Amino acid sequence: MSLLRYANTDEQENALSNLIEWAKNANFKISYGTSIGKSPQSIVIDHKYQDGMIYVNRDGDIKIDGEIVSNEDDFIEAIKK
Repeated sequence: MSLLRYANTDEQENALSNLIEWAKNANFKISYGTSIGKSPQSIVIDHKYQDGMIYVNRDGDIKIDGEIVSNEDDFIEAIKK
């Protein structure tokens, strides 16, 4: 599965690339992703079945359970909660 196919902006593509790398390094499973909104505006990524744990907005912001993460350390801290 390539989440990059959902990217609608360069910022989303860069954020998704980072997210994929961080998840791989943390041995964190991403099970599915989809896009939502008109443009689409956001990408929703599931860790477990339809949990919508991760959002990637058009501007490249990554949110895990509503908390913005901007680097691998933030990502690891957010997934441990």
